[in-house]
Amino acid sequence: MRRVSMGRALAVLAVFAMVVAACGDDDAGTTTTAAAATTTGAPAGPVVVCELAYYTGEFAPYGPSLTNDIDFPITEVINLDPPLGRTWELVSEDLGTVGEAQA
Repeated sequence: MRRVSMGRALAVLAVFAMVVAACGDDDAGTTTTAAAATTTGAPAGPVVVCELAYYTGEFAPYGPSLTNDIDFPITEVINLDPPLGRTWELVSEDLGTVGEAQA
Protein backbone atom coordinates (compact mmCIF):
# COMPACT_ATOMS: atom_id res chain seq x y z
CA MET A 1 0.00 0.00 0.00
CA ARG A 2 2.88 2.37 0.75
CA ARG A 3 4.50 1.73 -2.65
CA VAL A 4 1.34 2.68 -4.54
CA SER A 5 1.03 6.03 -2.79
CA MET A 6 4.78 6.73 -3.22
CA GLY A 7 4.54 5.94 -6.95
CA ARG A 8 1.49 8.14 -7.29
CA ALA A 9 3.26 10.97 -5.48
CA LEU A 10 6.26 10.69 -7.81
CA ALA A 11 3.99 10.73 -10.86
CA VAL A 12 2.21 13.86 -9.64
CA LEU A 13 5.55 15.49 -8.86
CA ALA A 14 6.85 14.67 -12.35
CA VAL A 15 3.76 16.15 -14.01
CA PHE A 16 4.00 19.26 -11.85
CA ALA A 17 7.68 19.68 -12.79
CA MET A 18 6.83 19.41 -16.51
CA VAL A 19 4.08 22.02 -16.19
CA VAL A 20 6.38 24.41 -14.33
CA ALA A 21 9.13 23.92 -16.90
CA ALA A 22 6.73 24.55 -19.79
CA CYS A 23 5.28 27.71 -18.23
CA GLY A 24 8.55 29.15 -17.01
CA ASP A 25 10.24 32.19 -18.55
CA ASP A 26 13.84 31.43 -19.40
CA ASP A 27 14.77 34.88 -20.77
CA ALA A 28 13.50 37.08 -17.93
CA GLY A 29 11.84 39.63 -20.18
CA THR A 30 13.79 39.61 -23.45
CA THR A 31 11.78 39.26 -26.64
CA THR A 32 13.01 37.79 -29.89
CA THR A 33 12.66 39.86 -33.05
CA ALA A 34 10.76 37.14 -34.91
CA ALA A 35 8.04 37.01 -32.26
CA ALA A 36 7.76 40.79 -32.22
CA ALA A 37 7.47 40.90 -36.00
CA THR A 38 4.63 38.39 -36.10
CA THR A 39 2.62 40.10 -33.37
CA THR A 40 2.94 43.60 -34.79
CA GLY A 41 2.84 42.81 -38.53
CA ALA A 42 -0.14 42.39 -40.82
CA PRO A 43 -2.11 39.13 -40.72
CA ALA A 44 -0.53 36.34 -42.75
CA GLY A 45 -3.71 35.67 -44.74
CA PRO A 46 -6.67 33.34 -44.39
CA VAL A 47 -6.47 29.98 -42.66
CA VAL A 48 -7.32 27.26 -45.18
CA VAL A 49 -9.57 24.53 -43.78
CA CYS A 50 -9.90 21.41 -45.93
CA GLU A 51 -12.66 18.81 -45.72
CA LEU A 52 -13.42 15.61 -47.54
CA ALA A 53 -17.03 14.66 -48.27
CA TYR A 54 -18.85 12.30 -50.61
CA TYR A 55 -20.18 14.18 -53.67
CA THR A 56 -20.23 11.16 -55.98
CA GLY A 57 -21.18 7.56 -55.41
CA GLU A 58 -23.86 6.07 -53.24
CA PHE A 59 -23.39 8.63 -50.42
CA ALA A 60 -23.55 11.66 -52.77
CA PRO A 61 -26.82 12.99 -51.27
CA TYR A 62 -25.03 13.49 -47.94
CA GLY A 63 -22.10 15.50 -49.35
CA PRO A 64 -23.69 18.96 -49.23
CA SER A 65 -24.98 18.28 -45.72
CA LEU A 66 -21.51 17.31 -44.53
CA THR A 67 -20.06 20.47 -46.07
CA ASN A 68 -22.75 22.65 -44.50
CA ASP A 69 -21.93 21.18 -41.08
CA ILE A 70 -18.46 22.68 -41.41
CA ASP A 71 -19.35 25.80 -43.40
CA PHE A 72 -21.94 27.08 -40.93
CA PRO A 73 -19.64 27.60 -37.91
CA ILE A 74 -16.94 29.08 -40.13
CA THR A 75 -19.19 31.69 -41.78
CA GLU A 76 -21.54 32.41 -38.88
CA VAL A 77 -19.15 32.30 -35.92
CA ILE A 78 -15.45 32.32 -36.75
CA ASN A 79 -15.41 34.78 -39.67
CA LEU A 80 -17.63 37.32 -37.91
CA ASP A 81 -14.79 38.04 -35.46
CA PRO A 82 -11.75 36.18 -36.81
CA PRO A 83 -9.19 35.03 -34.25
CA LEU A 84 -5.91 36.94 -34.67
CA GLY A 85 -7.49 38.80 -37.59
CA ARG A 86 -7.28 35.78 -39.92
CA THR A 87 -10.45 34.58 -41.61
CA TRP A 88 -11.02 30.93 -42.44
CA GLU A 89 -11.45 29.69 -46.01
CA LEU A 90 -13.18 26.33 -46.54
CA VAL A 91 -11.98 24.03 -49.33
CA SER A 92 -14.16 20.98 -49.97
CA GLU A 93 -12.94 17.93 -51.87
CA ASP A 94 -14.82 14.94 -53.19
CA LEU A 95 -13.79 11.77 -51.43
CA GLY A 96 -15.16 9.67 -54.29
CA THR A 97 -17.18 6.51 -54.08
CA VAL A 98 -16.91 4.10 -51.19
CA GLY A 99 -13.57 2.32 -51.32
CA GLU A 100 -12.21 4.55 -54.06
CA ALA A 101 -10.74 7.47 -52.04
CA GLN A 102 -9.84 9.86 -54.86
CA ALA A 103 -8.62 12.78 -52.75
